[in-house]
Amino acid sequence: MSDGQSPEIDALRHDIARLTGRIYALEQVVERLVALPYADPLVAPPPVTAPPVTATQPPDPAFASTPIPPLPPRPVVPRPQPRMMAPAKPPRPPIEWGKLVEQLFTARTLAWAGGVATALGVVLLFVMAASRGWVTAPMRVGLGTFVSLVMLGVALELDRRKWRADAILSAAGVGIAGLYATLWAAASLYDFVSAVPASALAAVIAALAVAVAIRLRQEPLAVFGIAAAMLAPVLVSQEITAYGVLYSSLMLAAAMPLYARFGWRLLVSAAWLVGFGEAIGLLVHSRNDTGFGAPVVAIMVITVLFVGLLYLIELMPAERARVSSLGWAVASSSFTLSLGGVALYADTRHVHGHSLAGFALVGLTVAWALCAALPPALRRSHPDLTDVLAAFSLTVAAAATGMLVGGSALACTWAAQSAMLVAAAERIGRRSGLRQRRITIAAGVYLTLATISGILIVVPTDAHLHRLGDGSWRGSVALGVITLAGVAYCYGTRWVGHRVRVAAWALPALALGYLPLWALPAEWSVVALSALAATLLWYRRSPWIVGWLDDMAAIAIGSGWWLAAAAAALASAAPLDALTESEWTGVGERHGLIALAALTVAAGVAAWSLRRPRRDGLEYLLILPVATFAYLIAEALQPPYTMWAWLATAATLAAAVHSPALRRRLVAEPLLVASAGTLALGVVAAWNHDSSLRAVSNHGAIHGWPSIAIACGAAIVLASALLEPVRRSYALWLPYLLAAQLAAMLLPGQYPLVAIAALSAAVSITAITWPAVLRSRLTRLVMAEMAALSSVAIAALILIVYETPRMLFVSSNTPASGLAAAVAACCALFLAAAAARTRPGGAVWAIGRLRIAAALVYLAGAASLWTLAAAILGAEQLVARRELASSVHDHFQQGHVAVSISWVLVGLGLVIASLRGDRRSVRIGGIALLFVALAKLFLYDLAFLTAMARAVSFITTGSVLLVAALLLQRFAPQVKAALTEEPPEATPE
Repeated sequence: MSDGQSPEIDALRHDIARLTGRIYALEQVVERLVALPYADPLVAPPPVTAPPVTATQPPDPAFASTPIPPLPPRPVVPRPQPRMMAPAKPPRPPIEWGKLVEQLFTARTLAWAGGVATALGVVLLFVMAASRGWVTAPMRVGLGTFVSLVMLGVALELDRRKWRADAILSAAGVGIAGLYATLWAAASLYDFVSAVPASALAAVIAALAVAVAIRLRQEPLAVFGIAAAMLAPVLVSQEITAYGVLYSSLMLAAAMPLYARFGWRLLVSAAWLVGFGEAIGLLVHSRNDTGFGAPVVAIMVITVLFVGLLYLIELMPAERARVSSLGWAVASSSFTLSLGGVALYADTRHVHGHSLAGFALVGLTVAWALCAALPPALRRSHPDLTDVLAAFSLTVAAAATGMLVGGSALACTWAAQSAMLVAAAERIGRRSGLRQRRITIAAGVYLTLATISGILIVVPTDAHLHRLGDGSWRGSVALGVITLAGVAYCYGTRWVGHRVRVAAWALPALALGYLPLWALPAEWSVVALSALAATLLWYRRSPWIVGWLDDMAAIAIGSGWWLAAAAAALASAAPLDALTESEWTGVGERHGLIALAALTVAAGVAAWSLRRPRRDGLEYLLILPVATFAYLIAEALQPPYTMWAWLATAATLAAAVHSPALRRRLVAEPLLVASAGTLALGVVAAWNHDSSLRAVSNHGAIHGWPSIAIACGAAIVLASALLEPVRRSYALWLPYLLAAQLAAMLLPGQYPLVAIAALSAAVSITAITWPAVLRSRLTRLVMAEMAALSSVAIAALILIVYETPRMLFVSSNTPASGLAAAVAACCALFLAAAAARTRPGGAVWAIGRLRIAAALVYLAGAASLWTLAAAILGAEQLVARRELASSVHDHFQQGHVAVSISWVLVGLGLVIASLRGDRRSVRIGGIALLFVALAKLFLYDLAFLTAMARAVSFITTGSVLLVAALLLQRFAPQVKAALTEEPPEATPE
């Protein structure tokens, strides 16, 4: 091979070097993508150059002439740091079962287990010895006593030697239990000892147990000894007796010094629990043995000891903030036992007509009051304990009052006690808010009792209240006193939350609201309730209102009183059912006029009062006085003056809107609503009383027309009171319809429709001329709508009632009975069409592609043709002899010939008129009318007319159609333009 290289080999080497550099660059990119956690695709990669090629031979000069740039050094990509992980939780240590067993089976556990096993062994030994006769009964008792004393001696010796206390306590407990078991066997099984010596021996054992417990300083041993001693009489005699309860009280008394000396709370808790249980059992067992005896003495003794224990528990500590849980238990049990003792002593016996239990409870009230006063007297202040004991005294006092005093006196007494407690709470509240709340709660309890007692007196039954005002004076006094006490309680609870304060006013409000119903006749009870409501609602707007009378409470109470007055008025004072009697006989009976007047005044005050502070919708309370005033009118006036007064009231309310001062104070919307409601009431009442709606079908029924005339005037005033022109314009429909009814009542036959058409025409003329005086008060578009709708409705009525198809196509002598109405309707339709064209800014009134003005014109034209037909047929009947049916029939057919000719002539005239200008719609109407006349010729004339009439009709109609055809051929381009909407071509001369 020569030293030189061909150009192809040089180029190949250059391509290999370039590809090797690209591969190397791709490797670098891949390494970076793998090493980096995130690469931004929007950042352009750095430029990559080809790496140098290492050759084993010296480079060819030709190849070296094309140097390859060196590659940049490979960047050092930092390795991503590992993500910081949360430290792992240390593993849970394994359960050491050996240590757990060691903790369970300690020396104390073994000691107690050994003691229980020993005691059970002694019991089993006694049972086995007794069943097999190994030892006699005295030997058994002696053996048990000996073993028990030995166990006690062992316990004392172990204590002297300073051995473990758990074993000592176990041995002592076994000894005490053995002594009690031996005593129970000697007394119950073998009758060696009677009940009294057994109790004495139990006391000795208890004393021994206490002594050992003191020596060993072990409270459980003392608890066991005292509790077992207290249960010994019950176990020996197998029943609960007064003697046993007295014996338990001695044990309880013995336990109290131990609590004072050593603070053994568990000891007194056990003694209290056993003593209370035995006392309750004694009450149940002796429930039939009433009177003063041993059970009553036992209950009294243990109750006194419980009170002493309560003082000991609560007054002995240096800090006395709250009553402890044990104190609460002892206090409640002592109160329960005191009431039980009174019930056991007095039962249902009476002394001089009064309950003996009531007198006993009076004494108990004094006792509890002295107990409440004892801590302050001893200068051992404990407010909570004092309040608890005072509450007991108040509760007992309430019960005593209930048993000694009956009827309204009981309610008054409880109410007075509630008021006195509120006064006391006010004085104490300066020093302690907590005690004030407690006393206030007690006052609420007394007030609740007074309320219940009052309800039992004034409940509305046949025995108490036959009708309103038949209540007794005792119930009135009770209601009055409960009301005063309720107000005082509301004053005392002014510091509580808003809702509770509002709810607290319910009681005095109900009591005071029920008082007039209880004490006064129906009418005067309504007056009294209305006066109460008006006074309270006026007071809430006065500057003298007190802060503790919540505004919502005042509103609720006043509204409730007014509603109660309204219910009483509608039910009794002015019965509502009297107004609904047949033929309006109940209207104007003058029932409850004073009550309704008071109710109206109260409703006016409510409407004024409840508007401040301003709330949405409350301005409509104006409807209340209007409604009650309308009811007053119904009771005061006879028909039709009742309806006239209602309508005048509606007009007056609507007229008030025109006064800026009244509109600002009363608001326009409520005035309009009240006016509309009163107007509706008057109109409906007039329709029902006079049956004036019959005039719609029977024109000329004029009975009651003054009411409708007044209603029409009131409706005009109401419409004028609407401030928005659009609403005012639409409201004119009401006087329009009432005027239509009035026309039907005053005019006979077809003339009411003539008058209504005249009204429609007047509306159309107004919309066409649109006077300046109406431009700011009404809306022109609405007036045009009224004209269009009313004129169409009149035309439809004429077509349905007067100029019906039957009258025009069936032979008769009255085909034009509604001619005047039809002419008036046509005029109204044409005027309505003109009014429909009066749109602002040249706008077109249309529904979809239908132009209303054009539709009205076509409708008016059709009505005119129909009217023309009726007029022609009617004119023919004027010359006919009505007594001859043949004459009527002949002239009727002649009239139809004239109708066909007239329709063709009118159509021809329309075509001719349309050709004298660009009147496309007129041209279309004329052509359409020609085809209608042609259809009538073939469909009616050919089928129903005689031969002569048919011939005349065809000849005349055909001649006119020929003339029309000549004209249409002469002006063919205009006709084509009319039918195809294309511009007409120039007509050749």
